[in-house]
Amino acid sequence: MFALFNIVIGVIVGIQTRADRRLRAWASWLAVAGVVLYPIRDLVFFWCRWFTISAPGSVVYPIKVAGGAAMFIALLLSLIVFV
Repeated sequence: MFALFNIVIGVIVGIQTRADRRLRAWASWLAVAGVVLYPIRDLVFFWCRWFTISAPGSVVYPIKVAGGAAMFIALLLSLIVFV
């Protein structure tokens, strides 16, 4: 769901043509980072859970934090671009 949300953020940023080009580029790249990081997090969690590798939290939580931060900053930049 979060990856889809990042895709929507990227589309919103891409539609806005009157905004600064660098701001749009940063928002788009952060949305792409969010799209990539959330499935990686899910894959790592699935792999650790079903193949009995213990303590996936040391890997999953930094990916989760980085994906959430990228999504938040991309959303903030998209709001700036939209306004």
